[in-house]
Amino acid sequence: MRATSWRASVAVPAVVLTWFLLASSAPTPLYPLVQVELGLTSSTLTLIYAAYPIGLLCALLVVGPWASQEMKAGAVSAIVLEIVALLLLLTGAAGWVLIAARALQGIATGLATSSLASWLQLRAPRLGPAFNTLAPMAGIGGGALLAGLAAATLSAAPGWIYGVLVAGLAAALVVVPVAQTAPTRVAGPPASRVAAPVPGVRERWGLLVLLASVWALVGLLLSLGPGLIATLGWTTPFAGGVLVAVMASGGGLAVAVVLRAERETTRVWTAALGTGAAMIFVSVVTGHAVVLMAGAAVAGLGVGGGFHSALQHLLAGTTDPTAVGRRLTRIYVVSYAANSVPAIGAGVLADQAGIAATSAAYALAVAAACAVASVLMTGPTRPRRSAGR
Repeated sequence: MRATSWRASVAVPAVVLTWFLLASSAPTPLYPLVQVELGLTSSTLTLIYAAYPIGLLCALLVVGPWASQEMKAGAVSAIVLEIVALLLLLTGAAGWVLIAARALQGIATGLATSSLASWLQLRAPRLGPAFNTLAPMAGIGGGALLAGLAAATLSAAPGWIYGVLVAGLAAALVVVPVAQTAPTRVAGPPASRVAAPVPGVRERWGLLVLLASVWALVGLLLSLGPGLIATLGWTTPFAGGVLVAVMASGGGLAVAVVLRAERETTRVWTAALGTGAAMIFVSVVTGHAVVLMAGAAVAGLGVGGGFHSALQHLLAGTTDPTAVGRRLTRIYVVSYAANSVPAIGAGVLADQAGIAATSAAYALAVAAACAVASVLMTGPTRPRRSAGR
């Protein structure tokens, strides 16, 4: 088979998964506009936000194992559902329609994550963790930033945003079935210069705590970040999108470092995540938006490097397609539960205690969890050099 065919079979799921995650974060900057236009209450907005992760987790638990095996059918089903969800978001004239749309979008993203992440891992086993880390960084960061910028500059922002997303998904409907026919290729450049050892029981628990900490921090910036940066004095409409993009940029940089690292770096990224969370706490105490941005950048290094390292270690020694699919499904259940459940709770608490106090407590909790992960992962490890070195 030609190398170009294999490259296309890897590029297509990477781009489509990024597009799904871009679509998942795009509605967030539009919520204030929709709230004013439809006269929605804060509790309704909380339900709209909660509907997405609930739908996503249900999809991962119920149909995730199927989608990770029937990758083409899972991806195509996800694309169709996502298009319907985006059209509902565009035309929705009531709060319950938006709740249903976000729930459907969560189901679509859960299907896409299961099918496309497994596709990437099986098509490019050594590069799978890198692709599966970069897709959320690019999608979440790009979606929040571009949608926020559009909301601040375009008079009909929702129409433009959702129209572009639907057009991209329509193209994916044509490309995905063709690209999925390329066979697996195990050979190729290694994902890093250090091969990940199979973790022991204690280290596995540490990796799971790190995984939860990574996505809890992302949930903090996505849910409370826009409101927090506004309370610190930066009231530009797309400031929240910039904050998320800064975090995602740090994550992308960390993945580039991981791919060139000469030794194990998981604890470095754990420390970066905890340090960034502590800086976010300090930003609330001091009232400086610049410190918040710097904290997001440092935490972003931990988000990208930590997620990549957790994927690499938790998937180590697994090559059977069924086992890979099941393990990836469990990893994403932990990730999205940590991303959504604390953020929803924080949103409710923020109504009582305020955004600043809630964000400070949330950031301290993430920093403490990183300390726990570091302790659990402390122990003798002897990583093996990869064959491609």
